[in-house]
Amino acid sequence: HSSCMHTVLLWGVCSLHSRKYRVFGFITRAIVSTMKFPWSSCFAKRIQTGNIEEQASCLSRLTFWWLNQVVSAGYRKSLQQEDCPDLRDAETTKHNVKRFDEVYQTEAELKHPQHPKLRTTLMKTMTHPLLRSFLLKVFGDLLTFIGPLGVKLLIDYIQNPKTAYFLEDHFGLFVVAAMFLSQLLTTLLNERHNLIIHRESVHVRSMLTSLIFRKSLSLPVSGSVKEDGKITTLMSVHVERIAGTLTFLMFVFSAPFQIVIALYLVVNFLGVAGLIAVIVMIVLTFLPAKMYRELENISHRISDQTDQRVGLATEMINGIRVIKFNAWEHSYLNLLNKIRTEEMRLTRWKMFYRAVLDFVLQALTPVVVFLAFFSFAHLSENELTPSIAFTSLALFNLLRIPISLLSIGAAMIIDASVSLNRIQTFLEAKGLPRLPPSDGLPVGAISISEQTDVRWKSTQEHPSLRNLTLNVKSGDLVIVVGKVGSGKSTLVAAILGELEQTPRQITLNYKGSVSYTSQIAWIMNLTLKDNILFGKPYNEQLYQRVLDCAALLEDLKTLPGGDLTEIGERGINLSG
Repeated sequence: HSSCMHTVLLWGVCSLHSRKYRVFGFITRAIVSTMKFPWSSCFAKRIQTGNIEEQASCLSRLTFWWLNQVVSAGYRKSLQQEDCPDLRDAETTKHNVKRFDEVYQTEAELKHPQHPKLRTTLMKTMTHPLLRSFLLKVFGDLLTFIGPLGVKLLIDYIQNPKTAYFLEDHFGLFVVAAMFLSQLLTTLLNERHNLIIHRESVHVRSMLTSLIFRKSLSLPVSGSVKEDGKITTLMSVHVERIAGTLTFLMFVFSAPFQIVIALYLVVNFLGVAGLIAVIVMIVLTFLPAKMYRELENISHRISDQTDQRVGLATEMINGIRVIKFNAWEHSYLNLLNKIRTEEMRLTRWKMFYRAVLDFVLQALTPVVVFLAFFSFAHLSENELTPSIAFTSLALFNLLRIPISLLSIGAAMIIDASVSLNRIQTFLEAKGLPRLPPSDGLPVGAISISEQTDVRWKSTQEHPSLRNLTLNVKSGDLVIVVGKVGSGKSTLVAAILGELEQTPRQITLNYKGSVSYTSQIAWIMNLTLKDNILFGKPYNEQLYQRVLDCAALLEDLKTLPGGDLTEIGERGINLSG
């Protein structure tokens, strides 16, 4: 944006050079002064309903003018959920998970029946948005070269007006106008690219989170794969890392185009000196390849340590009562600190490698600039004119951004590759197949044939329950009575298909869905009413009926806020 502003000012200065075009100087000052106008006062005080982007015009979408309603409302007050406009259908989690599942199932049917490749599925799901983003980025990057080339034409024209290709009296004005329009168009293309790529980043986050959550539901109740630490790390760390890397993906793909074109122009202007600079730049760019491999190895080891730390912390929180009773705090803290110390040691090495790589690539441009002009002064017979010097400096300055982004993007891609491999390993873990409804049973019936054994773990030597036999007719009320540890919960888990069965002789025939209320209640840190509704719309008649059936009416009278009483974590204030 600053380059656009400088070009506008330069346009005004060049126009003042001629008395005939003195009016352009006043236009320039008028443009600058309008930037101080309080535009927020022109915005509506209420955000219109529906999706305001779909209702916006083409020009409003191109300039993001439709966002002014939200920005203006946020300036006056803190935005709430109801203040935010509705999402487009294409932006909802439901839509994006559906299109991901379609590609995932296709990959499973055609190429990888057992475990579809996550990396391939993601790329195919996002092919069209990424292609549009890539083309916008490439065209925007190509337009940035109009600036350095325009500098050369403008300096040559100032030194000798006869060098103008056309419009000898107005050529300078034309060059400055072209530079301004190119910068303006570059900004529009890059911002449109940023919009597409950040949207896809959010879509990837929702798709991967949904995939991991569904996979966790199909895993055995007990097992190393379903440890709380691993699943939590996958969702909070690895998914975020992949989504964040996507925003830099196009920079990594488009940076080589910028670098190649800039180096070609440098060689064209400086000759042999430019070629020497190009060779040095290529060598220094690929020199730290071994460090990239070491960086990937360290990222793998850090992920392992993070899994251990999160798993141990979760275990401590869940069993804090037992830990306090037995005075095990110091032992657990020492173990946690040991894992954390190793994780921090690896993280410091990772940051060291990244700092070295960033230093090498950041120092690359000044070194190459010095080498290029030093070689030109000693090897070239041509004169170093201002147009060649300033144009070459502009090109070298243009190289700094793609080279630095290439370094950051390469490091982020390495981290994302590690995260993708870990999620892929999690998805390939053996899960329990769902119990299919049996057509031979009436709706609502359950059948367990003789000699069915169930185990919590497949590696378990002796079954938890042996030789099960159970037949439940539709409409029956069945109560299982037994002492503690006799296997009541194990029987229910087996019927739900949560345990390993040998052979698989448990069949259900149900219509609709199956619900299960565990003896360990999951209570949200919300009001009692919100816990009862559980996200469903409020229906007064049905709500009162539920309270009556659950015999909660008398209990509500004892609570200070009735059904609006805030319930603490795990129902702590309902105890007793």
